[in-house]
Amino acid sequence: MKKNCRLFPIIVLLAHLCMLFSSCDNYEFVDDENPTSSQFPYRVGVVNHNTGSRISAFAFAPTSDVYEVHYDGNGNLSDVEYQRCTINFTNMRRIAVKYEDSSEADTVYVTYNNKGYATLLKYSRYYYTEDKSDKYLRISYVQIDYDDNDHIVKLTDLPLGRDLVEYSYTWEDDNLISSKGTTRVSEGTETYAYGDEATDNKYRQNVMVPVFLELVHPHLSTIMAYLGLFGKGPKQLVKKITIKYNGIYMGTGERTSEPNYELNDDGTISKVGRSLRLYYR
Repeated sequence: MKKNCRLFPIIVLLAHLCMLFSSCDNYEFVDDENPTSSQFPYRVGVVNHNTGSRISAFAFAPTSDVYEVHYDGNGNLSDVEYQRCTINFTNMRRIAVKYEDSSEADTVYVTYNNKGYATLLKYSRYYYTEDKSDKYLRISYVQIDYDDNDHIVKLTDLPLGRDLVEYSYTWEDDNLISSKGTTRVSEGTETYAYGDEATDNKYRQNVMVPVFLELVHPHLSTIMAYLGLFGKGPKQLVKKITIKYNGIYMGTGERTSEPNYELNDDGTISKVGRSLRLYYR
């Protein structure tokens, strides 16, 4: 009897997720089961559409991991590769993450709206217990909502067997003003200041909007944002970020950061703070 009681919330959640899928499917912009990035309303990975300049790599410090972005002969996004991992985008609905030491790839299934922005992500992965004696399947669904200006306004992580995670984003005059993340045991907020002489984000690059997801790869959601799959960034570059947090594990506190930027001659972003480098071709 106890087992049946434990199954009840899972059954309710699955029913809710089925409704999510059926509603989002109505907004698919391609019918092809194996779409390439050329079928998108915009060119995935291209930042400057006048010159065709597109992201070719990014690097994160202090580890200096370099993620190389590859395109096929037709200009379609094919994969992102670094060290021991390859993230395959050949089928934009089924993003495959393959580690060298793994026999099989993990798959993230993606639904897009009619503008080509991701609205629903589904992924599952087997995890082993600490002593490696058993394994369990973890399934998670992520729903993403946008406003009329193609900005993320809400992101809901609906994990099976873990705490629900929800992020909300507030925009004013095409700039991100604040974001808030909540779980059952923690809460954090970020507020953003631009100043009177803020630098224009000429191509609305999405490099500052926080999208923290526990996908099958620690940087997959960040990579998708840089490539334009999570909507548009603010019209200006943030000058100051104030972070406040409160939770069981991290305590209560506040900190600020003032990121600096470097731009290329055409206005594309090449450097954010000390941690991010962007490269183009």
